[in-house]
Amino acid sequence: MDSLDMPPLLGRGNRAHVYHCERKGVGQVATKMTTYRQHAETGAPLEFVLLTKVQGHPNVVRLLGCDLGENSTMMLHMELVPGGCTIRDLIEDGQTEWCTAADVRVDHGVVLLGEYNVWSLWRKVATALAHCHAMGIAHRDVKADNVLVVQTVETIDPTQPLADQLDVRLCDFDLASQFEGNQRVDSYPGTLEYAAPEIVAGVPHEPAKADVWALGVMLYVMFKCSYPFGNDKARTRCYIMHGRWDFDRHEDRPVPEGARQLMERMLTTFWPARPSIAEVLTHPWVTHNPSVVK
Repeated sequence: MDSLDMPPLLGRGNRAHVYHCERKGVGQVATKMTTYRQHAETGAPLEFVLLTKVQGHPNVVRLLGCDLGENSTMMLHMELVPGGCTIRDLIEDGQTEWCTAADVRVDHGVVLLGEYNVWSLWRKVATALAHCHAMGIAHRDVKADNVLVVQTVETIDPTQPLADQLDVRLCDFDLASQFEGNQRVDSYPGTLEYAAPEIVAGVPHEPAKADVWALGVMLYVMFKCSYPFGNDKARTRCYIMHGRWDFDRHEDRPVPEGARQLMERMLTTFWPARPSIAEVLTHPWVTHNPSVVK
């Protein structure tokens, strides 16, 4: 605590608060204050251990240090992303400078990014998740709220594609866990709107496959600015279990055919038949830049 000044709150979740701090020898950081789960082998904070393992990918939030307090509390220091905007904020706030880009449309206060912007930003999240899975780490809470958006230019040029002026960081590994191969788990964390059927049903499952489902939900959200299974708790559970969703809602927010086909595969209710993240990255819609004419 002596090395920190604790200024404004950046955000809060169910178990954590994130502050904009100044850390000696580092500078400005985003400091997450929370209680922590222990790593089984080392006793160190599990989130710190797992986030350390996935460092080195440009679209994973950068870890800058960790301090421990009393009563299993920790301060996890990460790169400070100016504005602290997430993908959810991006698509739900039609008043930002980013909405001046010519390839973006605002409809009833939500931001319709268009195919290229969705493809570019989502693909970066997918590669970050693939990196995590390759390291044997399942995120277990993939959602638009846990992807930070970074502006990479001083001023947005409305004549250029928005995604070419932004970058993303996958963050919040609080619920993450290690896995090996096809190892199954019997814990069921995450956010209901993004939860795979096996999590809703409470059955042992491969956590990496549940991550793929959640990433498919996020792709739908980025195109439609709504959840594929709704957000009414009781109905959402039923719709998820039966794979009840379609592309007909918000017909003025179209989803390209290639992205539809990919979502249908990622939202396969029978998780053993669901593709791995490595297979997702080989799908034609992912590998082909939609701004380039075939």
